Amino acid sequence: MTTIFSKKLSLFEKGDIVLVGLSGGRDSVFLTYVLSTYKSKFGISEVVAAHFNHMTRGRESERDEKFSVSFCEKLGIKIIIGRATLPLKSEDEMRRERYKFFEETAKKCEATKIATAHTLDDNFETFLINLARRKGFFSFGISPKNYSLCSVPVVRPLLSVKRSSIENYLKSKNINFVSDTSNINLKYLRNRIRASLSLIPQDIYDSILEGFLRFWSSCYAIQIFLSETFQENKEKIPQFLRFEIENFMKGETKSFEDIKRFISEIKKKQKQ
Repeated sequence: MTTIFSKKLSLFEKGDIVLVGLSGGRDSVFLTYVLSTYKSKFGISEVVAAHFNHMTRGRESERDEKFSVSFCEKLGIKIIIGRATLPLKSEDEMRRERYKFFEETAKKCEATKIATAHTLDDNFETFLINLARRKGFFSFGISPKNYSLCSVPVVRPLLSVKRSSIENYLKSKNINFVSDTSNINLKYLRNRIRASLSLIPQDIYDSILEGFLRFWSSCYAIQIFLSETFQENKEKIPQFLRFEIENFMKGETKSFEDIKRFISEIKKKQKQ
């Protein structure tokens, strides 16, 4: 399913050198294993792992780094280690420094793509987080391709894969991974949402995830269509409306009325 999803959305191109973010956790271990083991199916020429030690969890952080190095040695792939030089206190700070390291590392090893291990579960959780934060239409989840985080495109090949499927796969292959205890810290909104979702019976939750995947795929297709339509008609749209639409495309609008107005304006222009 990972290869089909990647090919449908053209996440990789033939000859890509892919830098994969490896934390040592379940999802990133799975992604690193799949991309390096089946790279020919993805059209990838080389996989390089990048592990960033945030230096926030003491011995546990050191354990994760050592595990990641050992795992890559077994796979026979190169791994590059980065470590935080200043105290990182918030999730935003950790994320910013991690992607900064990914970008610098990608340039050094001439990577053409950066791959991260966001899953379907992560995507659904992000959607719920965005709802809780009252974000707009284009905040329906995680984008499979991101060109704004780094100068090298960031891709998410696992957005259609359930966490439970990854666990079952790793178990069947006897592949170990490490667990991050910060993932159960309820001071983080994502962890509180995850804890609430864990109360849903597994069969119902699986159906919810499958339904969300269809919803997300439709929203992503609409986003692409609207973006392309906007670019084609950009010069015909009044300046004040163009400004609002550009913010809308960035996910900065707060009202669904913006999309209705956008479509109405496009239809009027097409009739003229």
